[in-house]
Order: sequence, then C-alpha cells, then structure tokens
Amino acid sequence: MLATDRPDLVRDVILLAAGGKVPMAPEIAASLRTCSGPVDDWWQAGGKPVLILQPACDIAAVPENARDLARAIGDRAHLVEIPHAGHAALPEQPEAISEAVLAFLDR
Repeated sequence: MLATDRPDLVRDVILLAAGGKVPMAPEIAASLRTCSGPVDDWWQAGGKPVLILQPACDIAAVPENARDLARAIGDRAHLVEIPHAGHAALPEQPEAISEAVLAFLDR
C-alpha cells in the first residue's frame, strides 16, 4: 500500500507468500484450520521463556488468548501488545515487532 500511496518512499517491494485475489484450494484452507487445533500441545512452550507478540486489534487471534497464555505460563511469559495492528501485524507494525523481538533476545 505504501508503494501505491507514496512511490517516492519505496525503492523495491518484496512479497512473502503473496496471497490475495486467487482463493486457496478448499483442502488447503481446511488444513490451515486444523493445524492450529492441538493448542494444548504448544500452549506451555516446552517450559521455555516465551515472547508473546499480540496485535491489539487482531480479530482472528483475539488478544484475550495471549493474555490467557501469559497468565498460564507466568514468569516465563513476556507479553507485548502491539498497538494499531491486526492479524497482519508484521506489515502493519514492523518496527514495533522488531523492537520487541530485539529487546526480548537482548534480555
């Protein structure tokens, strides 16, 4: 969108997994829905410290899930809610995400 709105600010565009106008096959969509099903398998993250980056406006992975996870794992959790971001948080708030990741790795 930035390249469209302000081409003077953009030199190149890189798309990663460029979805959009062509719908995915129904079996792929079903597979994506089931791959996140066994929540109990990953919820505790193997006892490791966890950085939970939660887009504050996410309607697909609602923020209360992140808060529940942080409460469940206690001191191992580092919850960072990313303001002004929905489920596409990486392109929406890349600086906030990179700052949170770097701070977490530098702790």
